[in-house]
Amino acid sequence: MVITNGVERSVQYYHTIRDYLEERKSPHRAVVAFSGEHEFGGDKMTEASVNGFPSG
Repeated sequence: MVITNGVERSVQYYHTIRDYLEERKSPHRAVVAFSGEHEFGGDKMTEASVNGFPSG
């Protein structure tokens, strides 16, 4: 678990960790958790849109 001071930073860490796990061919997956809809890099995103599965 990695805890950050904001959604933007958590999404950056998510992408870095996800890429690292893929590079190592790990069977594990990174997920990110945050509430609501946020704008990052000009795109609006939700937890479900980043993770690729419903948050419920």
